[in-house]
Amino acid sequence: ASEHLAAASSASPRDVQILERYRSVLVELGNDEGVTDASRRLTALSPQNVHYKLQDAEYHISQKNRDAARAIWDAVIDEDKTQPSRYLSVARAMRRAGELDWSEEAYRSLLEVAPDVESYGLELAELYFQRSAETPESLEGSDAGGKKDAETEAKNPEAMKQWLERTKGYLKKANDLIRAASE
Repeated sequence: ASEHLAAASSASPRDVQILERYRSVLVELGNDEGVTDASRRLTALSPQNVHYKLQDAEYHISQKNRDAARAIWDAVIDEDKTQPSRYLSVARAMRRAGELDWSEEAYRSLLEVAPDVESYGLELAELYFQRSAETPESLEGSDAGGKKDAETEAKNPEAMKQWLERTKGYLKKANDLIRAASE
């Protein structure tokens, strides 16, 4: 399949649909060099297409290259800092990738750009609820569910206190955003 798509892409170098499919096959094959080349070609053919850039960032995350993904996410926003859709797309992509600190940062910036869009605040509230359920590594027990056990809590009372304060902070932030949306 890869060879046929490569030939089709060469025969129709401006056909983004073929190139997009070719890139997705290269991703599945783990062909980093090919993915990079196809991504560059897609971006050159459609420089304003944020979707292609976000796909590249997701690929870098899958390859455990957080710095490359972050650079792409930052570039997407830097291209037009007045466009709320860019912040929203990046915040959602970061969240899917598990980069919750970065996602929170992007959502907060989104609210600065578009403070009157209540649904953006509600998405951030949802992220805060998700963050309130996080258990820090210093409190995780050894069971498969990642739950803390009494012995672990007893060994880390300061960590437990910090975690509780952080959790309360996230819940308060979520509550404030929900309250603001309902007013």
